[in-house]
Amino acid sequence: MKTFIAALTLVLSLSSQAKSLKIYEDRKDGDHASAQFQVNKELGRAWVLLTETTYGEEGSGESKTRIKVPGLSFDAERSMIVFENEGQIIDCAEVYNSGRSIFRMTKIRDLNCSLNTQVARVSVDDGFEIKKQVRLQVFLNVE
Repeated sequence: MKTFIAALTLVLSLSSQAKSLKIYEDRKDGDHASAQFQVNKELGRAWVLLTETTYGEEGSGESKTRIKVPGLSFDAERSMIVFENEGQIIDCAEVYNSGRSIFRMTKIRDLNCSLNTQVARVSVDDGFEIKKQVRLQVFLNVE
């Protein structure tokens, strides 16, 4: 019993430190959705790119949406995507180059933040009636 209480206390203390912020919600259009960090190194900007893929009888298609997240930026000196929230600056992801010559590409490795998408059935009030809709939500999880 003491071990169970100690384990439960540890889980609760860890979960209280992590934050999950909903950064986007809209009508679900695709069959599959993914989110990833993107940067503009020259302007010091960072955002989340949402990609929705649709599979159908006539082929597949993609739609991409840029999500501006208040407090998210690119720190060029340290090559980090940082998130400023409630007076804290969190290193969300590391931006680095990989490969050589024409194969050189920019990669982003998550550190203290992660992104996840989920589908939820929510009530939406259009001013006349309340309807249930299937919505796509994107969350920024900060450790």
